[in-house]
Amino acid sequence: MHADTAAPALPRLLRAQEVAEQTGLSLPRIYELTRSGALPHVRLGRAVRYSPAAVSAFFEAGGTGRWTSPGA
Repeated sequence: MHADTAAPALPRLLRAQEVAEQTGLSLPRIYELTRSGALPHVRLGRAVRYSPAAVSAFFEAGGTGRWTSPGA
């Protein structure tokens, strides 16, 4: 990487509690949607995080469909 080239800023990933607060859903419901594979998420070791853009797109689409991990 060149010294004069700035790396693009990565979006801040959300925790399940933050997704629950922002959507008005209960934390158990967020966990259920995550376990079922419906809600887009990223696993970082044992941690599970959510992209704000992916979560917004999921709910804008009516919260339907099945999301699959790019690595699956």
